[in-house]
Amino acid sequence: MPDTPHDRMAFSMPAFNTLADADIAEVVNFIRNSWTNQASEVTVGDVVAMRHFLSKKPRVGTDLPPDLSVTHTEQGVHGE
Repeated sequence: MPDTPHDRMAFSMPAFNTLADADIAEVVNFIRNSWTNQASEVTVGDVVAMRHFLSKKPRVGTDLPPDLSVTHTEQGVHGE
């Protein structure tokens, strides 16, 4: 969904670095055990270990959000 001036990312999930480790574990466990899924539990320690692993990973272009802005010339105008 493209952003708007009012709400730049209305339908996106907040970055996980703003959530507590326990909150991330709860969300992941909910998803992993909903809709007939049956997965093993993710612990707070697992989240801490993953955060540590990701903090050492170099950033690449796919780690950045896409630029969804549209300019007037990209929209096109009929009759031109």
